[in-house]
Amino acid sequence: MAEVVGRRPAPGASPPPPDAVATATDWLYLRIGLTALAETETVLRDRVGPWVDRHRPAGWFFLRYLDAGGPHLRLRVHGAAGTAAGTELIDRLRDAEPGAPPREVVERLHTPEYGKFGGPAGVALAERLSVLGTRTAMDLLAHRADVPTRTLGALHLRAVTAGLPAGQRQGFLYSYAWYWSGRGRLGPGGPPGAAFATAAPRGSLTAELDAAAARPGIGPIIRAHAAAFWAEIDRADPARWGHSRWLTLHHHLHLQDNRLGLLPSQEAAVARSLWREGAPGADRPGADQPKTVALRSTGVMAPEAISVA
Repeated sequence: MAEVVGRRPAPGASPPPPDAVATATDWLYLRIGLTALAETETVLRDRVGPWVDRHRPAGWFFLRYLDAGGPHLRLRVHGAAGTAAGTELIDRLRDAEPGAPPREVVERLHTPEYGKFGGPAGVALAERLSVLGTRTAMDLLAHRADVPTRTLGALHLRAVTAGLPAGQRQGFLYSYAWYWSGRGRLGPGGPPGAAFATAAPRGSLTAELDAAAARPGIGPIIRAHAAAFWAEIDRADPARWGHSRWLTLHHHLHLQDNRLGLLPSQEAAVARSLWREGAPGADRPGADQPKTVALRSTGVMAPEAISVA
């Protein structure tokens, strides 16, 4: 990759070939332990951002994680493995706030997920979209303090899904909400569709998003991201790419929602709300719970095949 992500592109940088894919050794892959997921923004702004501005790596991206090992940030930086600049980054990340113990920073081997993303061409596309998404998340960081995460996620989802053909958008929003609500279940004893049981009045979300989109530090960044997202997908070679555009969109919306700070339950809620805003007759009783078998029978997406980041 030849594009700098963070605050500004490298002078004279040109885009990589559509099917170019980095090898495992091209990336410095770090897991950074956090005291809470809310610490992510502080680490990105105060530790990673200044390093990126100074060293201008060929590309980098991050994801938030919460697992049995606790909350942490996963960071990949192209071209920094085994370099003095990479060591400097590790030292910066370990240096916690005054009075706090050093952060745990573990270097791991980067392993491209060929199965998840559809082969080498799909991984190359995933790398470019992750770099793009990280730049967007960093650009939003300075402007999003008083914008609810849910609003930011809904604005992102609305902008990107607007690039779908008109006849696919509502179906995609419904299936995306269905998937991230636990495929229609809240847990043991939760009836199908229960995750969609409540919502604000129709029209209220549109007004909220229009207001956020009018802000100079929010709307233009989101719109530019959506345009660049579809440009990357459009220039990828479908003959060498093992997944449908629908599944690729599903994967990368989720990864970008993660960078913006949304939990899967919030993804389900905003997708459902956007579907409801645009679905004729969605206010009718029972309109929230079309039969799951009907959704499966469309052949549009096979949720069982989707791996979660």
